[in-house]
Amino acid sequence: MTTLILEGQVASPVHSSVTLEGVESGVIHARRRLLRHLESLPKPFDSLAVKYYRERLHRAGHRPMLGEYAPFLLGQVFGASQGTVEAVCLPWFTTYAHALALDDVLDRITDSSPARLVLGEVLLDSALTLWKPHFDNHDGLWEVFVRCRSESATAMLGEFATDRESGSTSARVDDEAADAEHLLIGKKAALIKLLASSLSLETRDRLLSPPEDAGVENMCAGIQLLDERAADNVNGDAAELESRRAVRILFLG
Repeated sequence: MTTLILEGQVASPVHSSVTLEGVESGVIHARRRLLRHLESLPKPFDSLAVKYYRERLHRAGHRPMLGEYAPFLLGQVFGASQGTVEAVCLPWFTTYAHALALDDVLDRITDSSPARLVLGEVLLDSALTLWKPHFDNHDGLWEVFVRCRSESATAMLGEFATDRESGSTSARVDDEAADAEHLLIGKKAALIKLLASSLSLETRDRLLSPPEDAGVENMCAGIQLLDERAADNVNGDAAELESRRAVRILFLG
C-alpha cells in the first residue's frame, strides 16, 4: 500500500491493485477517444497520426505508457472526480501524442522522421486548441505550459547530447551519473506537470507548490525507470540495483 502526500494534506492510501484496475479501463477508453480525435485531423495527418499512435502502442506491447496512465494516477492523488479526469484526458492524450512523436524523431532517425516532425507540430496545434478552455478558465495555467514545454525540450536536447557522448566512450557510468540521467527522464516528461497543475486547479483552486512540482518530476523519473526495467526484462542483481534506484528517485528524489 502506498500513501501519496501532498503539501498540507495526506491523500487516502491507494492500493496498487485497485489503482491498476481503474487505470487500465480508463486508458482503454481514453485511447479510443484519442484515436477518434486523430481521425478528425486534416488530411493527410489524420491517417498519419492514427498509424503512428497504433505503431507506438504496438512497440509498447499495448501496455499503458507513463503518459497514458498519468491522468488516472494523478486524479487519485488530487482526489479528482471521474468527470474532472475525463475533461482533461483528450487534451492531455493529444499533448502526449505530440511529445511521443517529437521524442521518436530524436531517438529513431529514419526516412519518416521529417514527416513525423511535421505531424508532431500538427498534434501540438490540436492539443493547444483542446487546452484553450482550460487556459481561459484558470489564470497561470498557460504560463505553466510554456515553462514545462521549455523544460521538456531542454531535457530532450540534453538526452540527445548524452546519448552521443555515451556512444563515443565505453567509460563506466557510476551511480551518481546514472541518477542524473534518470532524473533527466523526469525533466523530459515535464509536460505531465501541466496535467497535474490542471487537476490541482480543478480540485484545490491553486497551482502546484515548488515541492509538489519537484515531486511530480521525481514520480515521472521513478515510474519510467521501473517501466523500462520491466520492458527490458532485466534480471538478477542488475534488476535489483535498478529497482532500488527507481524507488529512491520515486520517493526521495
